[in-house]
Amino acid sequence: WLPAGVPTGAGPVDSYEVHLMDLGSGDLLYQAVGPDVTEWTHTLDADYGARQLAWRVRAHNSASWSRWATAFYFGVDTVGPAVDMALSGTAGNNGWQRSPLTVRLGGSDPFPGSGLAATYLQPGDTRWKQVIPGGANVVDRQGEFFLRAYGRDRALNRSAMIVRPVKVDLDPPYRVEAVFSREATSSGWYTAPLTISVTAEDVVSGVADRLVRVDGGSWQTDTLGLEAEGTYVVEFAARDAAGNETEIQQTTAKLDLTRPAGDIALNGSLCQTCSPATANVTGGDSSSGLAHWTLEQGGTVLASGSDPARDVTLDGGQLPPGSLTLRLAVQDVAGWV
Repeated sequence: WLPAGVPTGAGPVDSYEVHLMDLGSGDLLYQAVGPDVTEWTHTLDADYGARQLAWRVRAHNSASWSRWATAFYFGVDTVGPAVDMALSGTAGNNGWQRSPLTVRLGGSDPFPGSGLAATYLQPGDTRWKQVIPGGANVVDRQGEFFLRAYGRDRALNRSAMIVRPVKVDLDPPYRVEAVFSREATSSGWYTAPLTISVTAEDVVSGVADRLVRVDGGSWQTDTLGLEAEGTYVVEFAARDAAGNETEIQQTTAKLDLTRPAGDIALNGSLCQTCSPATANVTGGDSSSGLAHWTLEQGGTVLASGSDPARDVTLDGGQLPPGSLTLRLAVQDVAGWV
């Protein structure tokens, strides 16, 4: 509405009229009439939503008032919106979550605000990203971190920032192993009492429990001792602080703490001209079982085998004269002799 804009041929402008309108209510908030109203000051004492206000102006000359010029629409919003955060997931132990988090950001900027335009989310130290208000946002980050969120309205006012600490652990412990306190023999048997302990790792929430049991008995924490002969089914597992549990794993422990038994029974007589005699050899082991036996005389092996009972023929004519000693050595599977 500057004088330079007056159409050619029109008389000079002698006055202007400026209105500030509340379009929502139709109220006239401000009016100024005069020959020079190209600069003015007016303070609004309330916020108005988007396109709720309009400036309009017209000019006057000796002929009459002009039509109203094209209105300038605008809003005034000095207050940020309110934003809220809702979380859902599978709750674990000690404040941990055991599933990805579903995060929904909502909020409002009620009248006479300009309206909520956008919401923003930052999981941990990642980049901020704009998210749809009310939409589901899946956060699968693990560890302890902060969820931060804020919103802005159409006037670019920002809400207060929401900061929510969260703890997420999605995986059970790993490298779960049963550790035996002794080395087994080459055949896998243990020849002394032993202790079984469980080791595991978890770099997120940490290992809370290491569990071990034998033959379906009650679970023991960390370690378990075996002192009696037998074959045991050993089960072990681990649980982290969030409550994630590993699958139950199995191994075996075989204990043989005693030597095998053996005997020789001689039937008949030994002489240079006698009929051959018979040596009845027996051997056995009630734990790991018989591996083999050897019958010898004077360093010479007369017979060997793995059967629990056997008759060995002794021909006196093939043996040296004099006092003879028969020696039987029996070995079980565990290695005892």
